[in-house]
Amino acid sequence: MADEAKGLEEALLDGDCCDGSCSDDGCDVECCDPEINDEKTSLLEASRRKKEKRRCAVEDLRRGRGPPPASSAFYCCRHKHLQVRYENILQYTWASSRQGRDHPQQEQRKEKSSSGAASGAPTRSKYIVEGMCCAAEEDLVRTIVEKVEGVTKMELSAATRVALVWHDAERVAPTAILQRLNDAKLEAHLAGAEKELGDGTFWGPLLASLPPRDVLACTLLTAVSLAGYWFSPLKWVSLAAVAAGSPALLLKAWAGLRGGIVGIHLLMVVASAGVCAVGIAGGGNEQIDAAALVCLFSLSEWLESKTLSKARASLEAVMALRPEEAEVLGRGMAPADSVRVGEVVAVRPGGKVPVDGRVVRGSSEVDESTLTGESKPVPKSEGSEVFAGTVNYGSYLEVVATVESGESTVAKLADMVERASMERSDTERMVERAARFYTPCVLVLALLVALLPTFLLAKTWPARRSYLLLACNLLVAGCPCALVLSTPATVVSGIASLARGGVLVKGGVHLERLGRVMAIGMDKTGTLTEGRLSVERILSANWCSDRHFLFHLASLESQSSHPIAGAVLRLAEERNIEASADVASYKTIPGAGASAVVEGRFVVVGNVKLAAAGNGWSSSEAAGLRKAFESWEGEGMTAVWAAVDGRALGVAAAADLVRRNAAAAVSALAGMGVEAAMVTGDNEGSALKVARAVGLRESQVRHSMRPEDKVDAVAELRREYGAVAMVGDGVNDAPALAAADVGVAMGAAGSPAAMETADVVLFSEDIGRVAWSVRKARACRTKIIQNIALSILAKAAIVVCVFYVGDFPVTLNVMSDAGVAMAVILNGMSVMWFDDGRSRREDGDHGEHGQCGAHGKGESSVKHGHHGGGCCGGGGGCGEAERVVKEDPKPEGGETGGCCGGGGGCEDAERVVKEDPKPEGGETGGCCGGGGCGK
Repeated sequence: MADEAKGLEEALLDGDCCDGSCSDDGCDVECCDPEINDEKTSLLEASRRKKEKRRCAVEDLRRGRGPPPASSAFYCCRHKHLQVRYENILQYTWASSRQGRDHPQQEQRKEKSSSGAASGAPTRSKYIVEGMCCAAEEDLVRTIVEKVEGVTKMELSAATRVALVWHDAERVAPTAILQRLNDAKLEAHLAGAEKELGDGTFWGPLLASLPPRDVLACTLLTAVSLAGYWFSPLKWVSLAAVAAGSPALLLKAWAGLRGGIVGIHLLMVVASAGVCAVGIAGGGNEQIDAAALVCLFSLSEWLESKTLSKARASLEAVMALRPEEAEVLGRGMAPADSVRVGEVVAVRPGGKVPVDGRVVRGSSEVDESTLTGESKPVPKSEGSEVFAGTVNYGSYLEVVATVESGESTVAKLADMVERASMERSDTERMVERAARFYTPCVLVLALLVALLPTFLLAKTWPARRSYLLLACNLLVAGCPCALVLSTPATVVSGIASLARGGVLVKGGVHLERLGRVMAIGMDKTGTLTEGRLSVERILSANWCSDRHFLFHLASLESQSSHPIAGAVLRLAEERNIEASADVASYKTIPGAGASAVVEGRFVVVGNVKLAAAGNGWSSSEAAGLRKAFESWEGEGMTAVWAAVDGRALGVAAAADLVRRNAAAAVSALAGMGVEAAMVTGDNEGSALKVARAVGLRESQVRHSMRPEDKVDAVAELRREYGAVAMVGDGVNDAPALAAADVGVAMGAAGSPAAMETADVVLFSEDIGRVAWSVRKARACRTKIIQNIALSILAKAAIVVCVFYVGDFPVTLNVMSDAGVAMAVILNGMSVMWFDDGRSRREDGDHGEHGQCGAHGKGESSVKHGHHGGGCCGGGGGCGEAERVVKEDPKPEGGETGGCCGGGGGCEDAERVVKEDPKPEGGETGGCCGGGGCGK
């Protein structure tokens, strides 16, 4: 209760407070202090100040030490909402704590019906089945669960030991299904109701990490029985070891037989019984081998379960990104699932964003790495989108919820990752089909070897003993665990690793296909480029300044909704140029441009057609402007001509900015032998301009394509190179994505349509993730091939040894089988242990060397660096340049460019002209914080 009261106090006193003193009689302590309500103040610091400066409020709230009746609740502050806030928080806190004590949290979900209501829809329960050792056991689990009345559907994943069961909650409870599983010794429990780590004592965690009691007993008794090789009476302890470890095997084998399944547990039961019988009948020590067989098999199952739990934990870490609580303005702390669309939540520094929404108050930086894999915090201000599960690194924010919690991006990610882990790849299906025939065939062969030679050929006990032991060894060799785990362990690990890096692969089949991709088609707009226009070049007439030109241009464009208008206004804002409010008679001229009266002067902005219509195009003083206009349009940019009162004022050119790491990503794909191609609907000039910037040849560009033409382009790439991936936005490129072997949607965070359309979803807009994903998928494919080869070769070697090595030890057979299974699992999981996608220099991440923020030569080039781009994370400089003119103001907040965080410098330059005002606040340019040039 004391902890609840303390948490309640902090939550209550965190609200807004009035200025002034306590109004209650006899209270002379000031309740409120302006500093306490500063959003920049951390929760802990605010709590400390409140304890000091609002002591009377604290004491009044503490009088009841529980939920007080309205008549006894005295508050010294004059805010009525404190009463409501107090009751809401207290009710939620106590209800949550009671529920946590009395009812373990279990993962159950009511599926929505087509009408959106949950009524009458089946309940989905999630179980962790620790005793499902491999895919060969899935049939056993499926047989047990599907026979339960009320179960409508189920999905299984042996790699993660997860079973999803849809059932009618009114006809069968989740615990009833759980009981059926545990009756067969499958060691199942509901997800969320995890086993407690010990008893809370010092030894608790250690005891919890030990094998189950039957396995532990079998192991200890087997260790004692090994002394029977030297002291004969102790060999009979092996019978106790077999008895301790066999019940679980017998129950699983019997459950399988009842369902018509010949499983590996049946093989182990028959093999151990056979070896034990040989030892007793012949007076040898074979019963010790029988104990070792049961012990090692049980231990290997337990070790496999513990190891695969790491892969499951990695998946669950992705699925557990959703915050559980939210601070809702007006009603205090509440479950995040209860936040309704339109409600406003507070997000404090260091706290998680609880819902998908839009910032309505405050500005901050948010770490979206959990969702997109992007390690750099993303600036957020009023109007910015934020996503649930991301972390607020900066200042206080207020966010209005725009979708229900269950429909948030992170909720969809969690559901899709879970579904992906259940999907079978082509290789996995093939291996499982082979395993279903392999095990019964081995059982029949072993029975033939045990019976026919024993009664027809062998006349002496030693000969019969050899055949019986050969049959038992064949039974052990019939265990296909290593083979059936070779693929799912790798697939689940690969999906989890990619999800951590902000890439969702919707199943093993898509992961394998991505690993086979030899060509990638990429849309231009929004994929290779940022998808928004930006002013790249400006040139003003000789008779006016750039500032004068931009003032009139921005004033007119402030009335327009054209994409170029937004680019012009952003540039004007960067230059601290404010558009005029005195704009009248604005008119759009179809096919030409627009006109308006700005502060009494007639201004026109448009294309060459408008320029030639008496707006200074033909004048001699505009010769330079005409040349620049034609040159920039030839480069694929969109050029506009501006004139005032019929006299040429200047020209500007806008273009869609190429993503800063697009060239590096294309280069990385080429390094892997993947052909990159641009497939775009844009015109030839625009497409070729971007192609040159990212390093694509003209032959790799397919331009002016309609949606149906893009489908044909994908087919052409497939004929020429093989498996093809198509990268787009997931909506406009849907036909091409569907036609490709793998459809990749980029920048899909917040886009449900894109998440549903594509096979692979990139939550960030980092084009470098494409190359990284292909490399990761190829690593997974290589691991799968290695695992299958290792499993088959090891099994073949054992079979050869069994036939050609006299009296091959059963113990060695079991050890080799368990060792190969563990090696396969660990090899598959190794894809999670390297290259998590957050530091990928070769794929074009932040600060890629040689990326320039300014590319122009000759005319003025407007720099659009992205907090860097030069060597060592700097930006703004170029590796080689004849002339770089910087016309935009120095970035704020200490953002610099160039080498090692400098700005404006060039490593190899003849001249650097700086036309912007002198930086303030000690900001410098050049290499390592200096200015000028490296050479």
